[in-house]
Formats: sequence, structure tokens, C-alpha cells
Amino acid sequence: MDGPGLAPPPARPEPERGRYGRYRITDPVTGEERSWIRATTWAKTVSDLFALHGWEKRMVALGFAQRPDLMLRVAAVADPESSTGKAELDRLIDKAREHAKAGARANLGTALHAFTESIDVGRPLPEIPPPYDRDIAAYRRAMAPVEVSRNYIERICVVRELGVAGTMDRVVRFKHGRDGRRLPLIGDLKTTADLKYSLNEIAIQLALYAHADTIYDPLTREHHPMLEVNREQALVVHLPAGEGRCTLYLVDIAAGWEMAQLCGAVRQWRERKDLAQLLDSVELEADAG
Repeated sequence: MDGPGLAPPPARPEPERGRYGRYRITDPVTGEERSWIRATTWAKTVSDLFALHGWEKRMVALGFAQRPDLMLRVAAVADPESSTGKAELDRLIDKAREHAKAGARANLGTALHAFTESIDVGRPLPEIPPPYDRDIAAYRRAMAPVEVSRNYIERICVVRELGVAGTMDRVVRFKHGRDGRRLPLIGDLKTTADLKYSLNEIAIQLALYAHADTIYDPLTREHHPMLEVNREQALVVHLPAGEGRCTLYLVDIAAGWEMAQLCGAVRQWRERKDLAQLLDSVELEADAG
């Protein structure tokens, strides 16, 4: 989405995506193309989504209340239990949620990501309309002591042992070696209003990037070794859209990595198919005898 007055950055080539939006890219060892679970999906494995689901349901309810035409289309779905009917209902739910502006902040976040990326790579900025000009001014102030690597913005990271791939925002370094830290850090821009419900998930996500084996280039379709980064901490840049403030957080990704590995165990548990045995009548009669 192009924000008001936003000149979009040059388009990046995107790798092929398969089911559930998973990357379809080559394995760095075998060379065979395969699907990779998205880092954000992996990080959600152990998330408490109660608050998020409640908010989404409220947005859907408001959207349908404001759009009686969508309610009529819901009533017109002939077979709600069929695959076609379910798909149509899902589309109508998405439209209702969008109408209630559930996606507005996400669109603003996309625009702010593009603006801040232009700053970090040295592209000229267009005139930014208020109140978002205050956001960009706050970003510049907060990031003054931070150096952003232009070679590691929006790069695809691959964690082969977990079968995970995802796009990291940035690699950064404190200009004056804050507290002796010289290794670069994974950096991530967040534009949501509040981080309190997502910090656990963020710690896992950024830990995955820090433990990546390779960086994949969709233009050349080649893997390159991941540079050495700090695996203890990462930098989160919180820039809530329209609020004119920007806050930096150091996030414990050592703990995030521990949980990232636990996510693998949880996902394996969910796939277990051998936990119950069907008893037929012959076996029951034999036991009774």
C-alpha cells in the first residue's frame, strides 16, 4: 500500500510462495526446492492469541453492522458447510473486518516501513503528510545513535534445522559500541500501538533471524552465509503510527531461541497421530472373557 505522498521503494524480487504463504526456495544443502514455515508463523506457535482474536471478532461484528449488503451476501451462501461456501464466508468476513478499519493500522505500518527504509538507505523522502511527519521526525531522533547496514535490509533468513524462513527488517549497530557490544544486532521496526501482547512472539521471531544459517537472494536464487550477529539481544524500534514517538528496546533473544526450539517440540506434538487405538468388538469381548 502506498501511503499519502509515498514514493514506493524499488520493487524487490519475491520468492515463490506456496500453501499458507510459505516460501518456496531451495535447500542450502541439498539444492532441492522446498517449503519453509514462515518465521512469524513459527513464533506464534506458543502465543496467547486470546486478546487478538477478541479484537478481530469485534471488528468483524462492527463491519457487518455497518455493511448490510455483506450480511445479505452471507445469507445468500447456499451451503455454508461446503468448501466453496466456507471460502465465500471467509472472504465476506475479511471484507467486514477491513470495512471496520481493522486493516487501517497495518496499511499505515506498511507506509511507515517504506518511509523509514528510505531514510536508512539514503533515498530522498517525499513530503510526508501530518501526523505521520511527526513519526518520521521521532524515528530520526531515536535512531541517531544507531547505524543501519544498507546491505541487510529486508533480507530472507533461513534456519535449516527448524525448516523456517523469514524476512528480517534490518541489521544494526550502536555507533559508539554501547556497553561494549560490537557485534551487530538484528533490528526490527514495529508500528503497532502496543507491544505488550507481542513481545514473547517478537523475541522468538528475532532469535530465529539471529540463528539463521543463510541469507537467500531471490534475484540470483543463491544462498549466502549469514553474518555473525549478537545472539543474546536484538533491537526493536517501536514507532506507533500517528503518535509522534519512537522508543528503542533491547529484547532478550537468548530466551527467544530457547522458546523457538520448544516451538518445534510443540509442533511435533500436534502432528502425533498414534495417541489413540480403536478397539473393535472382538477385542472387547476377549477382554471381557
